[in-house]
Amino acid sequence: MVSKEPVTGGEPSTESLEWLKYCRELLQKSAADLDDKAKTYITVGSSLATTYTGAIGFLKIIDKEIAPLWLSAIPVVMWMLAIIFLARVLWPGIHLIDPDSVTDSQILSEKLPQEKYNRLKLGGILSLSSIGLMLFVLLLGSWLGSLITPPKNVQLAVLQDKQALFASLPISF
Repeated sequence: MVSKEPVTGGEPSTESLEWLKYCRELLQKSAADLDDKAKTYITVGSSLATTYTGAIGFLKIIDKEIAPLWLSAIPVVMWMLAIIFLARVLWPGIHLIDPDSVTDSQILSEKLPQEKYNRLKLGGILSLSSIGLMLFVLLLGSWLGSLITPPKNVQLAVLQDKQALFASLPISF
């Protein structure tokens, strides 16, 4: 039960004011740090997705029908989902607050960094998972590509009416 008596106390100590100031600065700085981390994930992920696409084309994994198209596309889809969550870190959305209410501002200043952190964490997990899957698909495709040998042509000579007919037949060994 809440007491209806007025709360009395003295002035806050200088140490308490310093800690309060430090916590406010930390909250402001953490939002900027989360934004920087999200930008880094987006930049590195974009570079790796471009490299992955080039490697898929260079190794001709899809052309050889070594790995199905959907298997090669899974890392790209995961990377796109990561970009969505990381973009939500940079643009967290619209929050309505009452400008005259101290508690609304305080609640939002505590809630917003937590939301940004959760989105960054999920985006980072998706980004790192897509990098791992990219490497897996490339290694699997190059390994399977080394197992497949192209058909070899065999020259056959057939005698017909004292003339040799030559035919080239592709035969797989």
